[in-house]
Amino acid sequence: MSRSIILKIKNNAINKITAAFASACEDCGEEEKAAEASFLKLKEYTAEEIAEHNKEESPWLLIHGKVYDVKEFLENHPGGPEILVDKSGKDASEEYDDIGHTDDATAEMEKFIIGRVQGVRYESLKKSSGGGGEDCGEDNFEKVFKNLYFQAGGEWLAENAASDDEL
Repeated sequence: MSRSIILKIKNNAINKITAAFASACEDCGEEEKAAEASFLKLKEYTAEEIAEHNKEESPWLLIHGKVYDVKEFLENHPGGPEILVDKSGKDASEEYDDIGHTDDATAEMEKFIIGRVQGVRYESLKKSSGGGGEDCGEDNFEKVFKNLYFQAGGEWLAENAASDDEL
């Protein structure tokens, strides 16, 4: 394969990736605004109100500024109900992060949100690992790149495209 063809393939791939990333960042910005609006609509609870819900009859968890009523999830929690009850009425953010929950588990949690902690700002959630909207940075770029890479027959490109040193 000639170097000019390889160069065209590489340039075409770079252009597609750049365009897709720019589009994803625009989408990310809109999603971020919607996530913030949704967060601000949540009912606010004080730390004292949350602390009252520390029993199996009414277990609330505080994770990254959001309040979750996990009563309906107790029996389905893979780690058992005891873990949730033990952390109920308290901030369980660190424990939640330490376990390394999957994206599916995080998405599943959404249906148990009942509010937010009084005074917590949306911007502060983005600093915590389980918090607010998705950052439009390297993680988003990686998702876009992987999607395009495999759509474009990435295995072939990886095997056949010359490195920059070879051009």
